[in-house]
Amino acid sequence: MATFSAIYDEVAEKLHNSEAAMITRIKEWVNLAQKDVATSAWWPWLLKEQQIVIDAAKTTGTASVTNGDETVDFTDTQFSAAIESGQWYFQAGTDADWYIIDSRTDDDTIELLQPYQGTTDGTATFKIWHILYSMPSDMYAVASIRQQVSPYVLQYAPYKDIDWMDPANDQSGTNTYLYTQFGVDSSGYKQLMFFPPRITAGIYTMKYYKQVTDLSADADISIIPASDHEILIYGALVRGFEYLDDFANSQKHETNFVVRLNEMKRAYMTGPDQGIVIGRSGARPRDLLSVLELPVTSS
Repeated sequence: MATFSAIYDEVAEKLHNSEAAMITRIKEWVNLAQKDVATSAWWPWLLKEQQIVIDAAKTTGTASVTNGDETVDFTDTQFSAAIESGQWYFQAGTDADWYIIDSRTDDDTIELLQPYQGTTDGTATFKIWHILYSMPSDMYAVASIRQQVSPYVLQYAPYKDIDWMDPANDQSGTNTYLYTQFGVDSSGYKQLMFFPPRITAGIYTMKYYKQVTDLSADADISIIPASDHEILIYGALVRGFEYLDDFANSQKHETNFVVRLNEMKRAYMTGPDQGIVIGRSGARPRDLLSVLELPVTSS
């Protein structure tokens, strides 16, 4: 097991330069090598598990909406805690339009992102759906999401395919079959959208690949297994010799890096060319149309 300082010291020794400015560059190269390794395959040592709490649709009580106004007042408490702007959607009565909720004023008052365009109504029925969910701050890519109700493993679908399957944006149910990544929240965390939106409360279990954290302190240990720490030296030397215009040595260490990387992939039972693709899935959205009982249209 090599500490960060042990790794960058060895790189500096091989580059025959341990000046402060060079050490700073070497630290950057080691961290870039770590990212190169981490994003090159589905490594089991990057897996984590997280549960996603799904909120039930809110329909209890009545809403007071005013044409041209963003404020909506409710007769019953709808939000007892702060919410993330853009993740919840509001629909009043039989109005076909959905409105993005921008903020929560208090337990029974919200502000819409755009003024309400429908008919003023002091006692409107309504629906509130939680559409987008923030993911863990260290999530790089989803490995799998499952719900126990069905039971079912959710499949990834590009957002454009979800739009194609639900152009009216009115599908909902007690089971979810698809997920897609949809932007980031105000903190920069990835957001997921589920389809069809679930109207009952529940919990999904998600396994995901986490992002690697840059090494900074001398005593830091890379998340890469200890037996493979040498690959960080090779990766840093590729950049180091290239920086010194020593392309022969740079190429030599690039070969060492690739050989070692392929050895790691074989050891962890992945293919040498199996790279991470965010949202990779074994099934296409069209394969699930019969399950969703949605019509298949010809193009």
